[in-house]
Amino acid sequence: MKIDKIHIENFGKLSNLTFDLSNGMNQIYKENGFGKTTLSIFIKAMFYGMPAGRENIKMERKKYMPWQGGAFGGYMEFTSSQGRFRLTRFFGKTPESDEFELLNLATNVVVEKPKNEIGEEVFGVGRETFEMTAFFPQNNFVSYANNQISANILGLDKLKFDLANVKQAIDKIKKKESELKKVKPTKDELQNKKHQLSTLKNELMQLQQDLLQKTKEAERTEEILKAKELQFDKTKKQFELQEELLETKSKIEKQLLSLSAELNQLHLKQEELNKPQPNSIKHNEKSKNFVKTMLVI
Repeated sequence: MKIDKIHIENFGKLSNLTFDLSNGMNQIYKENGFGKTTLSIFIKAMFYGMPAGRENIKMERKKYMPWQGGAFGGYMEFTSSQGRFRLTRFFGKTPESDEFELLNLATNVVVEKPKNEIGEEVFGVGRETFEMTAFFPQNNFVSYANNQISANILGLDKLKFDLANVKQAIDKIKKKESELKKVKPTKDELQNKKHQLSTLKNELMQLQQDLLQKTKEAERTEEILKAKELQFDKTKKQFELQEELLETKSKIEKQLLSLSAELNQLHLKQEELNKPQPNSIKHNEKSKNFVKTMLVI
């Protein structure tokens, strides 16, 4: 893991400071009182956070509150085997009010906050081990090893992890065994369960046979319905044809009635024309007399 850049917004007496770190060893050489110890505390706080003041003998959270006010924190850019990241942290009066963001600089995507502190994920050690290995405060330099350092040196850390997993598995097996013993059935209960199982199997077979029978009946019913549907369509067409014929017959009957009425009118007019008219009779008599007179002369 390599730290590429450090930016302090406000942390203790340090404010608006940026350190671009090159490859190899970097040395920050400043006069006493500049804040070199404060810078080291900032790096530790970025990786491991800051516990509540009342839980920390040094009360770092309260001690390194910005003297000049402003946002309490900053960001660090670092490169690890998993890629290049920007870690941003701002601290409040309590850990619950802290702000945390881990950005993957290659994809520009915010990474979900890990379950453990980011320092434990990156370095594989806790805060205490970090303080005793990679972090040496000038006024509190102590040389001793804790259990985690000893385990790492002797290669026992993985063994301890494996043993813990084995013990956890054994405990789960024992717990499950104890639970099974408590619910161990009697011989009569087993016989009863076997009888119930046999009964259920027979019922299942009967249901399967019923299902097969119902399926066949459904298929036959479907065939009958299809035949009925074809017959219905045929009958419907015949009915529609009969309706057309009836409608045509009705039109023809109306036309016949109309023609019959017209014919009756014509007969009546013919009869009227065939009747002799009074004026025409007189005219005929005059004509006869005239003819007689002419013959006499």
